[in-house]
Amino acid sequence: GHDNTGRPLFVVLPGRWKNREMLREGDPEKILLEFVRHLEDLLTRIEDARVTGVGGSSGGGIVQAVGIADYHGFGLAQANSWPAISKILEMATAFEGQYPETIAKIYFINCPRIFLWVVPLIKKVFSEKTAGKLKVFGTDSKEWWPVLSGFIDGKYLGELHGAKV
Repeated sequence: GHDNTGRPLFVVLPGRWKNREMLREGDPEKILLEFVRHLEDLLTRIEDARVTGVGGSSGGGIVQAVGIADYHGFGLAQANSWPAISKILEMATAFEGQYPETIAKIYFINCPRIFLWVVPLIKKVFSEKTAGKLKVFGTDSKEWWPVLSGFIDGKYLGELHGAKV
């Protein structure tokens, strides 16, 4: 989907990831390469939106995307693994270095209290400008739903945890 200005929208569900298992059973480099593949796909969507003006925009000026990271289900099991956290930080560093200014804003929703110590770690690997584009909300959909639905059509939001469209 797209936001109301035509920027591509991407949604990730980190609360469903099994970080330890992914690193124990999988190849950490494959995980990083899969992440890069998703970023390349996002760049293609941004270029398509710029050229075609999808999402009701006139195209032309679209050079960024908007992200939503729904952390419903995220807990200590995912955060309590230094190799997993280290790989996430490595992916964030790769994103900042290779894809600067690709993101207009990322909204972290349904964040549990444990996330309060994860956010400062993530923000340290980004430039101040990029870190300022990260908006964090807790688990109360009454806080984040009005913000998201103010610029994203409900049909693109689907059923995020805690709010029905």
